[in-house]
Amino acid sequence: MHLGTKRSTWIWLGLVVLLLGQIAWTADPARAGAMQGSSLHRFSRGSMVSDAVVLWDQPVASSGRAALSQDLMQAYNYYDAFSADDFTNDEPWVIKTIFVPGNTWSEGCDLTCADTLHWAIYADDSGKPDGDPSGGGNQPAWQVSVPPTDTQVTLSTGIGGRLSDITLDLMTPVSLEPGTWWLVTHADLSYDICGCNYGPRVADTTNGHAAQIINPGGGWGIPTTWTSVQDPTTLGLEEHDLAFRLEAQGVQYVYLPLMVSGP
Repeated sequence: MHLGTKRSTWIWLGLVVLLLGQIAWTADPARAGAMQGSSLHRFSRGSMVSDAVVLWDQPVASSGRAALSQDLMQAYNYYDAFSADDFTNDEPWVIKTIFVPGNTWSEGCDLTCADTLHWAIYADDSGKPDGDPSGGGNQPAWQVSVPPTDTQVTLSTGIGGRLSDITLDLMTPVSLEPGTWWLVTHADLSYDICGCNYGPRVADTTNGHAAQIINPGGGWGIPTTWTSVQDPTTLGLEEHDLAFRLEAQGVQYVYLPLMVSGP
């Protein structure tokens, strides 16, 4: 092959790769300033790495208020209470991570004292969960229960300097069809042993239905059916929602440098 023809072939191949790289480049403005003043370097899209995609986010409020969500164990079953909040997905979701900022109070213990941490997702029943962790109503669409030492669980410092915020990074993600769903997070936390209560903290958002609470045994004198946390017969909270965040496992591209040389 003639040297000029060979060089032209390489230039055309370089231009094709450069064009593909430029598509990725223009989709990522954070990198646009990296090569200002140079016409010889670009970035082409390379291998893929994992990256979180936020599906639903109700950030924690500045107040320390929380909604009780705790199984106090056998001796105090009539005081067991559970709180829930809803979210809606318009398309199928695959949830990989659930983050719930919480609070522990009374004696100020933290969630390392819990026997088990529970998460469940219930279907919607006219603005309320269609079941509850005590066994009332329908079974959840999905649930998982693990000790706080499980490798899927990360406890982090919440309000008051205690380990009360929970990140659940699921080994087996949960798949949900479009709909309205209710997330219930609660802890098996013996009051006799740990001396404290637990619940998810509130958010300042006003999404969907008001968060709900239920006390199946009636020990707290609040309704034994799901009722709004804002209702004066329950907690009478100012806030409409509970704080939590749902994330999917997304894809991010690694950008590799590409040089186009002259003759």
